[in-house]
Amino acid sequence: MPIFIPHPIASTTCTFLLNQHHLHIFARTEPPALLCLTSTTCKFTLRGTTSVLGSAAEGHVMSSLEKVLETHSKVVEDGHVQTGELKYRSYAVSTLRGGVGKSTIAFNFAYELSIQRPLLLADMCAQCNLTENLMRDQDPEITVLDTLQPILLGPAFGSIPHDASYRVSKYCDPFKMTKPSYLMPGNAELFAFPSMLYQQLQTAHSQGNKKAVKALLESLRTILDKEAKDKHSEGILMDTSPFYAGGTHIAWAAADAIIIPVRVDEHSID
Repeated sequence: MPIFIPHPIASTTCTFLLNQHHLHIFARTEPPALLCLTSTTCKFTLRGTTSVLGSAAEGHVMSSLEKVLETHSKVVEDGHVQTGELKYRSYAVSTLRGGVGKSTIAFNFAYELSIQRPLLLADMCAQCNLTENLMRDQDPEITVLDTLQPILLGPAFGSIPHDASYRVSKYCDPFKMTKPSYLMPGNAELFAFPSMLYQQLQTAHSQGNKKAVKALLESLRTILDKEAKDKHSEGILMDTSPFYAGGTHIAWAAADAIIIPVRVDEHSID
């Protein structure tokens, strides 16, 4: 599965992230491209030019981010926009750290994606930031958790809703200018979802039931595929929590590609 890393240098509300093509940056395993020379500056060389970035520990060698930094420089200094077609149908925006702009990127990416194709969104984070951005001050009756519980726990916990998503343009005016977008809202009770999922996985695994394990891990993909078909959505985008558990786990299983927002400050690299 491809993993994309958005530009890490600018603030978490980077306006250039509004263009989805800027996200097509791969992490590489080449020799380190960024060497921090002092306690206050990081010096790196791109195409024969030298630049200075933020603070970092003296003598600390960071992992290779040359391609990320090069693209960031072109975007900020030259207004570069990379052209090309989107390669994947479904994306998950995910990082195992909070406060790096994950939901901001998900919101901006959703807008740009919906200009090109009808889109289905799923908020898999218990904080529900994406839901709040798209359905501000609303209290949706049906959430993504309502679609997952019947699959994981059985019919005693209800049936899968026939209509599990909301038209975004009804609540967020900018999406009135895009192709149809639908949101499966988040739910604060997703914080308890990991124990629910892993209890079922443990039972299936102890019984040697590989089919059940597969069905549980692909439960979100199954739901998204059905909802996308019902709403004629050609793309899928998921926002996740900063913890690899439960909703994030099955979002990774449902995604064709993962977008990982990162920063290059000292604490993030460490």
